[in-house]
Amino acid sequence: MKFLIVFNMILVIMLIIFCFVLWKRKAFSAPSTPPVQPVEPPKKAVSNLDTSYAGLDLSGTPRDTYRLVLRDGQVIHLRTPTKAVADSFERIGVLLQRIGCGRQSATEEQELYLLASKILSHNTAALQVDARKMMDDLTLAELTELLSDYMSWLTKVIESKN
Repeated sequence: MKFLIVFNMILVIMLIIFCFVLWKRKAFSAPSTPPVQPVEPPKKAVSNLDTSYAGLDLSGTPRDTYRLVLRDGQVIHLRTPTKAVADSFERIGVLLQRIGCGRQSATEEQELYLLASKILSHNTAALQVDARKMMDDLTLAELTELLSDYMSWLTKVIESKN
């Protein structure tokens, strides 16, 4: 029991540090990039095609993902969270702290599963994860371990970008 309390306290401290780092570095704000300059058309056109356009190809931009193997062997790759999900990290920390102390209510457990399902639903396969199914498949201890590992991965990603 002491181990679980210490583990959850460490997790809460990590979440608080993570939220502070996000707030300081404004990790989810739009980057300031110079405007795209239009491509000049060739001086002598060799065909009837219009070549005066500007473009940006983001398909080759690598993105960091968190690899998660489900019990059935399916692999999903979680993306970094959206701002709406990242804003809920502080609430996740509070819920984990209450769970670590054994003072959680059934409503708070359901809320934690709902927030976790939002994190898991933001994946490259566009797979939607249902909170009720998660409650049936994952114990509270497994969910806590998953969130802890995801948060440490996310902290490393943010620190490596800056």
